[in-house]
Amino acid sequence: MIVTDIKIGKKNQILIYADGQYLVSMSAEAFSKSKLKRGSYIDEQLLDSITKSADFYKAKEKALNILSYRSHSKKELIDKIKRSFGEDCAQETIKKLESIGLLNDKEFAANYARQLIEVKRYGIKRIKIELAKKGINPEIISEIVENINIDEYSNLECIINKKNMKNLKNQKEKNRALAYLTRLGYSWSQICSALKLGEK
Repeated sequence: MIVTDIKIGKKNQILIYADGQYLVSMSAEAFSKSKLKRGSYIDEQLLDSITKSADFYKAKEKALNILSYRSHSKKELIDKIKRSFGEDCAQETIKKLESIGLLNDKEFAANYARQLIEVKRYGIKRIKIELAKKGINPEIISEIVENINIDEYSNLECIINKKNMKNLKNQKEKNRALAYLTRLGYSWSQICSALKLGEK
């Protein structure tokens, strides 16, 4: 195939035409590195390399756009990128973002755990579950949890007061309260103590 035309498309994408037909689009950065020009010969091997390079730059742009809205864990970002560009491209993109400091699971986990404590008042057990859902490495979770500054009893008291759980009238209300607070990550003993269920 011979490159017959090069045009600028939407969002400043460079459109490459070969043998009179559209072939591939890429970012200006990817195009610059490809060194393509009118008259360049493209065989299957070169086309595959160009396509992978173009996808990588598109994936990187997509990832940066996603991160501009909120921080993500590595797993979250991989899952979103691979939907459009495949596993290999997603992994390469994440590796690049990690290398330049734009993606850091330990930093993400610490900030996310703090948010769960301050906003949702989750207990340690629930925080561990939520971090695991984000794909955070168990070793990082353990490290984050060990360094968390949290007064679980104070948080539990705050929830109980906010939800008017101080004066539970019957067993059904007690069971409902126990189930709710357990889901938030508090232990049975913590809940019973805070609700004074063991007192007569």
